[in-house]
Amino acid sequence: MGAARRFAVLHHLDLFAYAGAFSSAAPQGGDWPPAKEGAPAFNGQVKLFWIACGKDDFLFDRNNKFIAELEKRGVGHEYKVSEGGHDWQVWRRYLSELAPRLFR
Repeated sequence: MGAARRFAVLHHLDLFAYAGAFSSAAPQGGDWPPAKEGAPAFNGQVKLFWIACGKDDFLFDRNNKFIAELEKRGVGHEYKVSEGGHDWQVWRRYLSELAPRLFR
């Protein structure tokens, strides 16, 4: 399964309105629907697309490139950069920050 498929929200706007990605293997390039078709449908359906990554995570550069693509294409999102690497202690903090914002 390609990295773009891991972001289910990018391919199933009819099923998801909230999405969170913690230290993810973010898709690169334009192989995802909002990049190909434009951002209006995504921004109209998705209420929160929350992405977070630690500065010491081996996926930090990849996430930054993905964020640059989102911004370039006008895809709504929130990006949190934190201290830490690719581990559960970092993700646990992310979950405690994201969970209260879901399904408002």
